[in-house]
Amino acid sequence: MALMNIPVKKYTVTLSEQDLNTLAHILRNFCDYVGGDDRSDHGLNNLEGYRDLPKDKKKELYHLCAKINRAYRKTWRNQFKIFEDEIRESNDRGE
Repeated sequence: MALMNIPVKKYTVTLSEQDLNTLAHILRNFCDYVGGDDRSDHGLNNLEGYRDLPKDKKKELYHLCAKINRAYRKTWRNQFKIFEDEIRESNDRGE
């Protein structure tokens, strides 16, 4: 069975400055955690404060997550379409 050659496709997500700041803060601290930085002001310790956000701020975070998830789901649809096309071509060749 041949490996699927999936072209790299780029996706654009429009972020406000606040969205970008939030995303950068989360990723920076997640990377600290992955790197083993367990200081109280780094890593997961620094992300626990998100649990205590007021409802309106949590809502902003959920909207940011939804934007990213929508973009991610587009990748699934595109990969599935490529897979369908390859199966269709294979069937046309009688394989």
